[in-house]
Amino acid sequence: MPGLGAEQAGLKPGDVIVSVDGKEVPDSDDLVLALRNFHEEQTIQIRVRREGEAFASQIVLASG
Repeated sequence: MPGLGAEQAGLKPGDVIVSVDGKEVPDSDDLVLALRNFHEEQTIQIRVRREGEAFASQIVLASG
C-alpha cells in the first residue's frame, strides 16, 4: 500500500524479508510470527533479498 512502512523502507514487489531484528525468518509464516512481537509505529531492522543480493533496511510498522 502506498505510503506505508514497506514503501518508505524501499521495498519492492518480489523482495524477500530474510530476517527481522537479527532473527532469521525462513518463510512467510515465520515472518508473520516475528512481526507479532512488535507494535505499530515501532522501527525494526530487516534484512532483505532482492534478485540474489541482500541489504539491510529499517521499517516503521503501520497498521493496514
